[in-house]
Amino acid sequence: MSISNNAQINELQSLLGKDGFQGFLSSYLNDSQSYMKTIQSAYEQNDNALGLTAVHSLKGEIANIGATELGTLCQKLEIEFKAGQLKNSDVIIQAIQDELQKVNSSLRELL
Repeated sequence: MSISNNAQINELQSLLGKDGFQGFLSSYLNDSQSYMKTIQSAYEQNDNALGLTAVHSLKGEIANIGATELGTLCQKLEIEFKAGQLKNSDVIIQAIQDELQKVNSSLRELL
């Protein structure tokens, strides 16, 4: 499983209750895809500010679900957007997309 902190997911379920947790997951799943599209667009347009905002937001969202590997990838991309060095960022963006699909697939099973 790509979510490395199942205790964090269980705590969220307990804290939010069934309906609240399902609402949280639905919102996260929609938001994460939107952030990913924005990241890709920012990369293609060489828009560091937009990319930085989107990857930072995504990183914050995934911290709530305990997806540490995905968080590490986002942090790497965040550093590249800050530095304005996006030459090889397509590799990191693809790795984020791949890991995000795994994480989101795992989360969809909880709905």
